[in-house]
Amino acid sequence: SLPQGAGPFPAVILLQESGPYDRNEQVGPNLPFLDMADQLTQHGVAVLRYDKRTYLYSTEIAQEHTFTVYDEIIDDVALAVDFLKTLNTIQSDAIFIAGHGISGYLMPRIAEQTPEAAGYMLAASARSLEDLLLTQTQYVLDTETNLEDAAKEQMLQQTKETVNRIKNLTEESTYPAKDLYLLPASYWLDLQNYDPLSQIQQIDKPLLFIQGGRDYQTTKTDFELWKSVLDESKNIHFRYYDNLNHIFMTGTGKSTPAEYQQKGTVSADVCNDMIDFVKKHS
Repeated sequence: SLPQGAGPFPAVILLQESGPYDRNEQVGPNLPFLDMADQLTQHGVAVLRYDKRTYLYSTEIAQEHTFTVYDEIIDDVALAVDFLKTLNTIQSDAIFIAGHGISGYLMPRIAEQTPEAAGYMLAASARSLEDLLLTQTQYVLDTETNLEDAAKEQMLQQTKETVNRIKNLTEESTYPAKDLYLLPASYWLDLQNYDPLSQIQQIDKPLLFIQGGRDYQTTKTDFELWKSVLDESKNIHFRYYDNLNHIFMTGTGKSTPAEYQQKGTVSADVCNDMIDFVKKHS
């Protein structure tokens, strides 16, 4: 998505949450990445979006037994940066990368592969994926009113068993993907020693952290963990929005999965902070 005019323009690459998302990161009737692209291009910032590999090739990837986050996300980000650098409409020294959910969690690894990027934006967990799986399941079950307590307890117990299998995986483990949250053992083994809170400190480019106060998938706990290891004086910016959910849309009360089925638009506050960050560091 390009602004009006000849350019060259600064650019943002938008990276999706975990799962087989299209370029708009569609959730129900909501298209958060399309909203962001629309708002950013109106203010002179180009945006690159693309369908995830897991969206386009889900059948093939299900047969892949060595699949990791590099195959899912990281390799394609590096290619996206290379692609933007070939365009005369793009300011090659002002390419920024914005990660949502797992893509933000992986930003230290992404930064290793994209050292030419001008800065990075995160709306991301700082805790392991399996720990999030458990806390999110607990939260959703607590808000669910149509299930009996016994059914909730069974679902929670199944999640705990899955998390326990993931945490105790070894190279010799033979669990099928269906027993590991539909991901092969290679995926989880690759992340076992990953420490984003330590590795984020190695990034020497500007960082912007954004957090919705009603987000139950990436929470204030994660936001505070990032803050605890970083010095805000070094081109590192933190923005917290009390009334926004995981897809940066406004609401009231506790956020629930059903909320995502109501049409909304990404908050202009988030987009304005992203625009300000890009223009400050371009």
